[in-house]
Amino acid sequence: RESSRPLKDQTAASKPRNPPF
Repeated sequence: RESSRPLKDQTAASKPRNPPF
């Protein structure tokens, strides 16, 4: 997951309210 899309994971973890972009 992290290797596939670290940016998306970080964004989702940082802003769970917003969609996983």
